[in-house]
Amino acid sequence: MAYFAFSSATYIFSGIIVSMYALHYLRLFRKNGNEYSKMFFQLGCWVSFGFFLYGIPSLIYPEAHQWKGLLWFLASFCIVIGTIKPTQVALIAWENKFDKLAGLAIPSVAALIFLTHIFTIIPSPYTDNYGLIHWGIIYPFNFIIFMTGILITAIPAVFLFTAEVTGKKAAIKKTIFSITFLLGGLGGWGNILTNNAALLILSWSAMFFGFLLLGTMLIIEMVMKEPDLKKEEQNIKISQ
Repeated sequence: MAYFAFSSATYIFSGIIVSMYALHYLRLFRKNGNEYSKMFFQLGCWVSFGFFLYGIPSLIYPEAHQWKGLLWFLASFCIVIGTIKPTQVALIAWENKFDKLAGLAIPSVAALIFLTHIFTIIPSPYTDNYGLIHWGIIYPFNFIIFMTGILITAIPAVFLFTAEVTGKKAAIKKTIFSITFLLGGLGGWGNILTNNAALLILSWSAMFFGFLLLGTMLIIEMVMKEPDLKKEEQNIKISQ
């Protein structure tokens, strides 16, 4: 059977898609100076860097080694930092008073969990003959990390899906972003829960299709007129 590094390819593909959107929103931020674009630029930078840290080392060196385990924790912390701002934005929009606490507590808790795992055991991730990465995150850390990851991706997913916006393009964009958050969260964090090949394939497939859907936004950006970003920012109630 021909070898294909499916897990690494999914991470790298997702990282490329997110990087393209980071650059897109950087251009918009420089042009319009709105917080909506700034937030997605920062999100894209942190998340794409994390994806590349997941995928590239395992592609180059598929054998088991602890240094890849340390990189996993670094990459995961980047993902947490990247997604915490959209989580705060959702809490602000819902008039929840815990947005500032979440901005400090979630990264702190994540760092504590990661360091505790490292001091307990440093995993040695490897890529099997099917091209699937086995991260080796032990129980109960894998379950706690999964639930935390789902929390910080589900909150902005629900917020974006239910947010009221003006214009067809804005509606399509926020729906696609919400689906990407949901599938990216389920697939991206779900792969640490099991070593079963079928479940791992399902996990990375969900992640792949989530970011493939996000990639279709490039077409939408080209064929549909860009809305007034200041108005869009007000409509989805983004604030500092």
